[in-house]
Amino acid sequence: MTKSPILFSPQGKLKPGLQAFLLLGFGTIILSWIAFYNRYPLTYSDTGTYIDCGFSNYVPKDRPILYGLFLRHVSMKFSLWLVVFAQALLTSCTLFVFITTFITSRRNRNILFIIVVLLLSFTTGISQKCSDLLPDFLTAITCLLFVVQLVRPPERIKQVFIILVLLFALSAHNSHLFILTLTMTVFTLFRFISRSTVSLISPRRLMNGWIILASGFALTLFINLTYTGKFFISQNGKIFMMGHLADCGLLDEFLDDNCGTKNYELCQYHQVPFSKIDFIWANESPLYKTGGWEKHGDQFDPVLGDLFGSSHYVGRFITSSTYTSLKQLISFHLDVKQENIPMGKGSPPGGQIEWRFPKELNAYLGSRQNTSRLSYVFLDILQTFMLVISIPIILYALLFRRKNNLVKALRIATYFILTFIVCNAIVCGTLTIANSRF
Repeated sequence: MTKSPILFSPQGKLKPGLQAFLLLGFGTIILSWIAFYNRYPLTYSDTGTYIDCGFSNYVPKDRPILYGLFLRHVSMKFSLWLVVFAQALLTSCTLFVFITTFITSRRNRNILFIIVVLLLSFTTGISQKCSDLLPDFLTAITCLLFVVQLVRPPERIKQVFIILVLLFALSAHNSHLFILTLTMTVFTLFRFISRSTVSLISPRRLMNGWIILASGFALTLFINLTYTGKFFISQNGKIFMMGHLADCGLLDEFLDDNCGTKNYELCQYHQVPFSKIDFIWANESPLYKTGGWEKHGDQFDPVLGDLFGSSHYVGRFITSSTYTSLKQLISFHLDVKQENIPMGKGSPPGGQIEWRFPKELNAYLGSRQNTSRLSYVFLDILQTFMLVISIPIILYALLFRRKNNLVKALRIATYFILTFIVCNAIVCGTLTIANSRF
């Protein structure tokens, strides 16, 4: 039987393009396994806001609009399953690009890709991120694609893919802009003051990285201007900062010390410690008694101005942020209660699905998540085990002194990924609260 020249090379092997297509399809399906296990895409309370803003064309009070637009257009107003597959495909493409950056042998990289996809999917939370209707899956994508861009920029077609996905990831979640800014600052400083492996990155590649990051800020500003008529990155940063100060107890300490002499609006609501409530989201929070999100945190200017104008409280802020950052750094467990509690009919995502995707409502309500049959206990154990055995491997990779180009490139990639992880913890620990979801 003659093999089709469209599918097979003269040697009788599948053509490289078809191989890549099949591999990426395999990766997409495997990375979506938790959605199949759940019998529907996973949801979080924020999912409702993302669906609503994307369909209604408004910038939410507490997040960008871009991921909401992604939900709307990728789902084609037909099914949220398409979003899961798109997220898994982007993740699969990222892993493929990352692996092919360092492994040149087509046979070896294909085998390694299959092993990596299977290992990550069934021993870590990567499938949960791909299956969840949140932009969180883009955090790891941002890190890995930026590594490729810095260490070994690929041929043009892959580079276009990298830049487009990075711009999407940076503009879909404000924290990605801040995490990458801090990471690039640290990496740039090490590049010019250290003689370590990091110094092998060329200034041109660093400059290209900064240009991509600046473009992410510019795109965010442009999108916000388009939908609101105003330039801003985050219109409610002060509220998130107040949430952090309340969570770590510093706001209570400041008000206890100053309410006797200062007439802050918050003082009249300080009968209950703010650290005991969810300052940002709880209905009983003083946030909603002092103007809410509509004031964009301006009602808190006197408190923030006096608190950060005091060296004592700045020192306490640094201490508490360091503690929260360290707590975030070790908060990696998968927990249904923090990730995917039941969000049934009438909940923010449930209401939006009933409105926007009515044909999927029964499937959504019958999912394992919404019938309290979803559990990550075994997967969390496997993830913890994988983390423990990864630590000595990472240390060996950093200390291994064999001097060839591949080892040097992998060492730079390892340094960048570790720096990104630490910067993620610092940004989350300084601007918000520690949460295993982050």
